[in-house]
Amino acid sequence: AQGFRIKVLNTSDKDDAFKVRAELLQKFPEQKPYVWFTNPYIRIKFGNFKTQDEAEPYRKAISKMLNGATIYYLPETIEVKPDKDFDPDNMQ
Repeated sequence: AQGFRIKVLNTSDKDDAFKVRAELLQKFPEQKPYVWFTNPYIRIKFGNFKTQDEAEPYRKAISKMLNGATIYYLPETIEVKPDKDFDPDNMQ
């Protein structure tokens, strides 16, 4: 589905990137960090949000966690978990 992720980090410091990733996993286990490498940079995107309003509390908390870093919204195709009542055998 179309939605948003937040851009958390863009760095060439591998240790810093993995420290931030670990902290995200610990503080926000309900969301997923995405790490990708574009030599020489390591980028971290975070979450699967349907709207910017849904992402906003995370954006604020992560900015505070990173000492006031600017965190951007990224329009992206996101992973959506089916509702608990979803039954693929009864799709019409």
